[in-house]
Amino acid sequence: MKLKKIHAQFILGLLGTCLALPALSAVSIPYGWYLGGNAGWSKIDNKSYPGSNNYTGVGGSVNLGYKFNPFVALEVDGTKYANVVTQVASITVARDSHYSYGVLGKVMCPFGASGASLFGKAGISRLQSNLKVTNQAVATQYGVTFNSGVHYATGLYLAAGGEYSFTPNLLANIELASAQGNSNTGNAELLTAGLAYLF
Repeated sequence: MKLKKIHAQFILGLLGTCLALPALSAVSIPYGWYLGGNAGWSKIDNKSYPGSNNYTGVGGSVNLGYKFNPFVALEVDGTKYANVVTQVASITVARDSHYSYGVLGKVMCPFGASGASLFGKAGISRLQSNLKVTNQAVATQYGVTFNSGVHYATGLYLAAGGEYSFTPNLLANIELASAQGNSNTGNAELLTAGLAYLF
């Protein structure tokens, strides 16, 4: 919850800063459809598993959006988080894969014509957890049980970061994002770097 509070404060502050800088509206910044991809580090928390677990690993996301002006865009995002691997007696007995899909509003604050900007995103996501037992014999031997199957949660998705345009159509970004789930799905966090292309 602390991370989500920081995200919310950042986005509100960013929106206030942009509204206080009307002169930026005169800057010629491209707008229209864009497609992006990010990769980096992900973490699952707020979900309990038996045994020994690895909650972190490589994750990635793709997004398709429309930039209405230098300050506002709308996106649809899809994210794959690292699997949570559960081991008992150093033997892997289960894997939990996580995905999220969301519709997000994006607020940007460009620094004049420098090509750099800060951004914040907020919206609703559908977080999915698919827990599969991979070694039932060992799980039974050690008396380990799982709430296996596919679980869903709809919750708040927040993100914040910065981006830099190398050309009017190509930009790079760094982003920290979080998707809120429940005790069946957990919460998901993603820290990534990526590229986007504006058509």
